[in-house]
Amino acid sequence: MRGARRKSAGAESVLGTLLTSTPLLVLEISRTGCLLESRRPIEAGAAGKLRLTIDGRIYSDVIRITRCRRVEGKGASYRLGAEFLRTRRLSSLRRAIYAMLDAYDAQMFVGEARVV
Repeated sequence: MRGARRKSAGAESVLGTLLTSTPLLVLEISRTGCLLESRRPIEAGAAGKLRLTIDGRIYSDVIRITRCRRVEGKGASYRLGAEFLRTRRLSSLRRAIYAMLDAYDAQMFVGEARVV
């Protein structure tokens, strides 16, 4: 931009946030977090919004990456441990997870029931 004025940050603190979209594969999911797979590393401590499509519906929640490990023998592949962060209200993703896990637990209980 010709003639545009620029201001140097100088001694002032200037904070910014870089938002990226990273394709992920969900390997495991629980009430407190999930195990993800990514083609690029994501630093432990990074936080962001996880968006999942389940049965055609989009759900989201805020997560923090707790660990990142390279998967040997799988090219550029990383396993990410992530925890769901506490928020004021239960997210749509966690409500869906709770419902799925409750239904799964109920099916497991019925499958294990025996008449003696």
